[in-house]
Amino acid sequence: MGIRPRFYLLAILVLLLLPGCGVKTTPPKLPPQLQQPFQAKATIEYGDLSISALLFKEKEDCFRLEFQSPDVLNGMSMSFEADQITIQYRGLTGSYRPGSLPQAAVGQLLAESIGTVCQGEKLQLSLNESVLHAEGVLAGKEDSFTVTMDAQSGILQTLTIPGQDFQVTFQEFSFQ
Repeated sequence: MGIRPRFYLLAILVLLLLPGCGVKTTPPKLPPQLQQPFQAKATIEYGDLSISALLFKEKEDCFRLEFQSPDVLNGMSMSFEADQITIQYRGLTGSYRPGSLPQAAVGQLLAESIGTVCQGEKLQLSLNESVLHAEGVLAGKEDSFTVTMDAQSGILQTLTIPGQDFQVTFQEFSFQ
């Protein structure tokens, strides 16, 4: 075998081993399961507050938060819909416009950011191994947030809103 055939053979082998420039990677997508109702235990850190609650997505743009701790909030339930917040506590019920109650800020931050992710609009998605990062901005607030989730199952892991000193860790997540 002469030098030329060996050179061609070597060149072909090198080209086969090089990564292809024309290889297309598909951009990450949100798991379709996020359209379904779900529930999760949420551990919320908001400034100096540490809160434990159950989060329910009951239908599109309808979330319910049931507080478990601290003791002063235990038993309180807040339902968040696009045009109203309903609060139930110790037999009393009241409905309010979103943004009219500063006390609802914890739940509103949570419901608005997770609602934005579930809708899948205006998000930047990136994939790091099996973890999907969804970054967005809360409407009208200009606060950016990041949600991490399992890329295959859609199980939420964390929510962070740095500008609000707000962080949520999700556990016991299940789709209904």
